[in-house]
Amino acid sequence: MIERLILSSFRGIRKGVIKDMGKINLLVGPNNSGKTAILEALYWLSVSGRACGLDADTLSELKDEDGLSRRGRDAFVPIGEDLLGFPPCPRIWKRHGKLESWEEAPGSAGAGALTYNIPHLMEDDPFKTFKLISPPAEGIRDTEKFDEDTLKTIGVFALDDPEGMSDVLAHYLPDLYPNEFSSENMHRRFAFTWYPDFIHWGKSLGAWGAEGTVADADCVLFFDFHATGDQFRPAFGSAIHNVIDWRDQLTDLFGAVFDNAVGTGDFRVEIGQLHLPSPLIEGAVEIKGKGTIPIDDFGDGARHAFNVLAGLVLLVDRCKDGREGIFLWEDPEIFMHSKSLCRLIREVLEIVKDKPIQVFISTQSLDVLAYMATMMEDEICNRNDVRTYTLGLGDDGVLDASKFRGRELNDWLRSGYDPRLLDVSKDNRVLIWHLKAEDEGELLW
Repeated sequence: MIERLILSSFRGIRKGVIKDMGKINLLVGPNNSGKTAILEALYWLSVSGRACGLDADTLSELKDEDGLSRRGRDAFVPIGEDLLGFPPCPRIWKRHGKLESWEEAPGSAGAGALTYNIPHLMEDDPFKTFKLISPPAEGIRDTEKFDEDTLKTIGVFALDDPEGMSDVLAHYLPDLYPNEFSSENMHRRFAFTWYPDFIHWGKSLGAWGAEGTVADADCVLFFDFHATGDQFRPAFGSAIHNVIDWRDQLTDLFGAVFDNAVGTGDFRVEIGQLHLPSPLIEGAVEIKGKGTIPIDDFGDGARHAFNVLAGLVLLVDRCKDGREGIFLWEDPEIFMHSKSLCRLIREVLEIVKDKPIQVFISTQSLDVLAYMATMMEDEICNRNDVRTYTLGLGDDGVLDASKFRGRELNDWLRSGYDPRLLDVSKDNRVLIWHLKAEDEGELLW
């Protein structure tokens, strides 16, 4: 489980630290407060599980006594497809209106390596020039070899516990390394991106680091607005069909959220190639005695819940035998009626309750916060597992994160204040939390 995240020059965040993360983490705050950037940083960090070598002239520990380069340091780039079947870097670029293929990547492919020269960096910058080297040829598949397609579809690499790189880390995490990391002997992973539109003011490299255990690369579920509208990828369809009793699991979960979604009668869900010869994989609801309705013919709320729950069914199946997962959920309130949203959150918390899955939820909804508080009161989730971070991003790009642990969120809501605001005063109270029952003096929430 990730316990601490440190960011430098990543998207709109010049520097920021989030400490003491829990199993379930709520990220709240106004627009442009860093919520999405944090989810994306965690996503790229977690999906970077494709082994390769890193070589750079500035890495003195990679040189022998004669100053000649030896084998590169172990590094990782994103895997070819995430749990939902999307290529990780193009997926994030597309979210921000960029092309999925980086046609003008500042490098070249050849001899089993990607060679980079980053134009905006100074000549003495540690990663002005570097190489990412394919794994040894023995036993690897063609899809793992670095080529022109790889050059155009990755823009990040990660390093695990990079000993001997204090100067490099201090350069890319100024004022943060090593001061903002704990003194404990914890596992650390650092990531770097050279994609210019994701670097604060286009300077240096985007860099971030995490302490704790990072999820297995194929156990990363990132669900956002686009995932609601996208149909399932063939890779996801193949993967979920290997899960034992997945139809029964998903049918029960979907029915618990939408008890009246399919009218009366028995139903069962399906995911498959429903309209031949189309290669697209669709979800559907098969109603006994009536026929099959594609999930795309339901409303967006039903599609949202169906796709979230389908992803979680696969994620839970993969998180076995010591494997850890992470669920990144952006704006769960989108498309959802308040009643269905409450049920969906409840089902999600029940699913991950006893599983090695860490959850990060970004939201702007008071409903989500109120439901989470209720779930803690009802002991659906352990209050000691829950953290709420109210985020703010100043004009100087410094991230501010105020933390509430467990039931502090409940107390905050009862007070009548809005946890989404950093600058809390009586003027910032939200009217709904002041409504009182006619025969009671307590606040309703």
